[in-house]
Amino acid sequence: MTSPRKRPRRPLTRREFIARAATLSAAAWAVPLTGRAGREAWAQTRGMVFDPSGTTLERTITTVGGDGPYFPLTFGPGWPIEVRTELAEARSGREDRRVALAAFLHLTDYQLVDCQSPARVEFFDRTADQPTDFNPVSAAQRPQEAFVPHVVEALIRRAGDVVRGPVTGRQVSFAIATGDNLDNIQTNELRWYMTLHDGGEFTPNSGSADVVESVQTFAEPEFYDPHYYHPEPIDDPRGDVYKDVYGFPDFPGAIDAIRNPIQAVGLPMPWYTAYGNHDALVQGNVEPNPLFESIAIGPLKVLAPGGAPGDFWRGLQNQDPGVVTHALASGVVRPVAADSERAFIDARAYIRAHLDSPATPGPVGHGFTEDNLDAGTLYYIFEVVPGIRGITLDTTSPATSEGSITPEQMAWLEARLVEVHSRYYDAGGAVATTGNDDQLVVIFSHHRPASMPLPSFDASQPLAGGAALVELLQRFPNVVLWVNGHSHFNRIVVHPHDDPVRGFWDITTSAQIDPPQQARILEVTDNRDGTLSIFTTIIDHAGPPQTAVGPYDLLGLAAIGRELSYNDYQGSAAGAIGESTDRNTELLVVAPFALPAPDGGSGGDSGGGAPAPPPAPPLPTTGAGLGAAAFGAAVAGAFALRDRGRERG
Repeated sequence: MTSPRKRPRRPLTRREFIARAATLSAAAWAVPLTGRAGREAWAQTRGMVFDPSGTTLERTITTVGGDGPYFPLTFGPGWPIEVRTELAEARSGREDRRVALAAFLHLTDYQLVDCQSPARVEFFDRTADQPTDFNPVSAAQRPQEAFVPHVVEALIRRAGDVVRGPVTGRQVSFAIATGDNLDNIQTNELRWYMTLHDGGEFTPNSGSADVVESVQTFAEPEFYDPHYYHPEPIDDPRGDVYKDVYGFPDFPGAIDAIRNPIQAVGLPMPWYTAYGNHDALVQGNVEPNPLFESIAIGPLKVLAPGGAPGDFWRGLQNQDPGVVTHALASGVVRPVAADSERAFIDARAYIRAHLDSPATPGPVGHGFTEDNLDAGTLYYIFEVVPGIRGITLDTTSPATSEGSITPEQMAWLEARLVEVHSRYYDAGGAVATTGNDDQLVVIFSHHRPASMPLPSFDASQPLAGGAALVELLQRFPNVVLWVNGHSHFNRIVVHPHDDPVRGFWDITTSAQIDPPQQARILEVTDNRDGTLSIFTTIIDHAGPPQTAVGPYDLLGLAAIGRELSYNDYQGSAAGAIGESTDRNTELLVVAPFALPAPDGGSGGDSGGGAPAPPPAPPLPTTGAGLGAAAFGAAVAGAFALRDRGRERG
């Protein structure tokens, strides 16, 4: 059998060259800072950090240089901390005064894919960049999707290595996964998700126990499609676009290895969850119905519907059995093994699974309560730490991937905010006082404000969008942070206000389904000078940057998943990684009230806190002459010499 890698590749078009250039530019992500700028950035970072181990403060993942079009990955030097002062001044000496208030882990957008499900509509991916009358799914198939369960497990294993905040040394007290935890609202995907978080064994396979039935494995001439990436060597005259044009390598046996059981270690801390559009809707876009579910659990996989793909999708939405009959009669359909575990779940089944989760690592219900189950609601409050309230929202919308909030949830949110404010602003702008004790507030949701673009989707049910939600939150000065996902990139946005105390930060973390497959540790500190700092540190999963052909253990499969994702020509690794101001940062914000001092006194500008750390060790050398790996190791070594007595929380 001849590997397609041996065949001459056709030249890249200009459009394809631009896509490759975007990937190649990723190599600049980990280029060490040089000269005065580099020395200042690392001096500032070293003065802040307790222990960078296991984070992108220590080292990063970057592409290997070359002429492509496929780029392997390697370790690169760490990213320093960028200080952002749009909402408050960075006052000198805060490193010696600050007191750690909270540390937690943010994970998001796993989209755990049952890549064999007949309910998936990969055929839309073939026309994603072509004119069409209707294309509801812009990312219907990704070359890395079969390896996503392994990527998530590798990330959770990394979380077990980084159990303290890298800046403050405070214990990471909980994790939160902010939605799109599943891909296709299937029962088996929910089971995989719960097992990955709680620990235990599962097999990320469905249908046949003996073979993987996926568009990436179908090799029969009548079912083979060159538009998808096939990890196995292919002996088909039509070739493979990913290999022939974009230089993707063969990984013989890798897809078959997903049938091996995964021993999930489980999160090493309590965890919470939010509800995303892929947890609520089929493919994250359409409400489930019996006709669509019958396809999901059934024995036939539609590879190309008869007629326009848009007509097929609308027929499924409208529960028109004629569209299925037409597809079976005139489309390309392959027999597969049926599987009842591909049945769709609803909101109450999602809640019930969390309530039935083991007591360890906890907490019971992972945020949801029996009241949520009775009402079918997916929003709740929890205690981040004493003095900080977490509010988790349900931003999913009916029959669309974009976010919104119902009037009932808006009223509930306002009431929960009032409970932790001694004073706030009413809808008319007047100050209202309550007598309630003040607490800081962190908002969690799947969607960010910018992915909630419309104030209403249905005139019969007015739904608030992101602008209305921001306006509400800015009436409550104790809100300092909104943490979210959905957009599959690292991004930090500021929401300022004419009154500085009413501004807050909006933090989006990248997905596991797409590059760069990272998570984020957030640490909240009181600087004892009338300001707070929020530190945001990116972590990579535990898979190595390099890939190899067999034997395939879990981390090796996770490494393949990451490398394929970085090279996916329909993705944007360079855009997803974000700017330096979207990654490792210190975000200053005005303290909305005088926080209690560690000894029980008042906060404000009174100072206090721990004594100054010892003098910093010498800076590592920077410059082009120092290799990326050596640079990262030098920085890590310098950090490791710091006094470990800086933990104060």
